[in-house]
Amino acid sequence: MTKDGSFKKVVRRHAQDTGQRYTEALTDLEGLDARLFHKPTAERLLAHIRDHYGIDAVAATKASRHNDHVFRIDRRDGDPWIARVFPPARPKAGVEGDAAILRFLERQDYPAERLAVDDAVSSFDGSSVLVTQCIAGRLLPSPAVGAEGVEKFAIMGDLLGRLHTLPLDESVSRPGGASGEDPRHEGSPRQDLLAALSFLDAVDTKV
Repeated sequence: MTKDGSFKKVVRRHAQDTGQRYTEALTDLEGLDARLFHKPTAERLLAHIRDHYGIDAVAATKASRHNDHVFRIDRRDGDPWIARVFPPARPKAGVEGDAAILRFLERQDYPAERLAVDDAVSSFDGSSVLVTQCIAGRLLPSPAVGAEGVEKFAIMGDLLGRLHTLPLDESVSRPGGASGEDPRHEGSPRQDLLAALSFLDAVDTKV
């Protein structure tokens, strides 16, 4: 069997395992790298932020060691923002849901990021962008041990406890539990299983 034939067999199996049509399973496997390794262009993002919000943004620099799509936006006319440019595969409704949750947390005076503006979600090069205020502060060491470890886990425990005391609000209710590495598979923990199948099947013919 040729390599192409082997891959088609993998796609058919993936479709059967995930309950997708063949074309959906093919997209699931062939588009995996683009979904996982999303690298927006800082200069184009900066121009988009300037045009969409009418602010004097002067620099966009990566703000995360772990994600290439999270940027700090420095401004001449105000405090810096954070812009998250999600992969095109993530539906805009999911990003709007993120914004809704942040609005809810602000209403409850819960310590979390605050939206930079009311209209915090925009579209850019096929992606959805969420802008929040940049929080000044220091990062706790990771891994944290000794006194620093005690401080870190005490903070996390306090925040988790406060989060669970907030009143139920159906407006921010959505399936949760998945780790979300693949933006096509967000929601309940079952999505982690589907994502794992994609990871494995995408390299099936390569190893």
